[in-house]
Amino acid sequence: MFELLVRAGRTAPMAKSLLIPEAWAKSRTMKAEHKALYAYCNAVMEPWDGPAALAMFDGRWAVAGLDRNGLRPLRYARTEDGLLAVGSEAGMCPLDDRKIIERGRIGAGQMVAIDTHAGEIFYHDALVDELAKAHPYRAWLDNVIDLDKKLEGPETICSRIAANCCVVRPPPASRWKTLSFCFSR
Repeated sequence: MFELLVRAGRTAPMAKSLLIPEAWAKSRTMKAEHKALYAYCNAVMEPWDGPAALAMFDGRWAVAGLDRNGLRPLRYARTEDGLLAVGSEAGMCPLDDRKIIERGRIGAGQMVAIDTHAGEIFYHDALVDELAKAHPYRAWLDNVIDLDKKLEGPETICSRIAANCCVVRPPPASRWKTLSFCFSR
C-alpha cells in the first residue's frame, strides 16, 4: 500500500500518516491543524493499528515511525558526521559514542524523517506541521457528508439502496454475456 500511495504522488511522510497515523480522535493536546490532517487521512483510508515499527523510502524521504499503540520500541542515534541510525534496539549497530550528538526514542504514532535532497532531518512535530499546512484539510472536511447522521433507520437505508441499485441478470452462460451492475440511475 505504501508503494501505491507514493506512486500516486504522496510523500513518504504523508503515506505514513495515511497508513498509520498517531492516535488523534480523543487527544486534548493535539493542535487543531494536526487533528484536521488526521481526520482527512481517516476519511481516505482506514488506519492500521500495528504493531509495527516502519522504515520506508520514496526516493527523497527516508522515514522511520511507529504505529499508534507504540508497542514496539524504536530508538535512534544521530552522529556528528550526519548518520541517523534507527532500530528497535539501542545497540543495534556499533557507533562511536564520542561521535553521537543525540539519542532518542520515537513515540507511539510518531516518525522521524530525512529529506535526502535537502540533507535535513525532521522530527515528528515539524513533519506533521508541514503536512498539515500543505492543504486546506479543515475546509475539505467541512464538505464531508456523514451518512450515519443523515440516514435515520433501516427503512431509509434500504430504500436509498434499492432506489440507486440495479442488477441485470446475465443470460445463460452458453451465450457468454457479461453481468451488468450499477449503483446509480
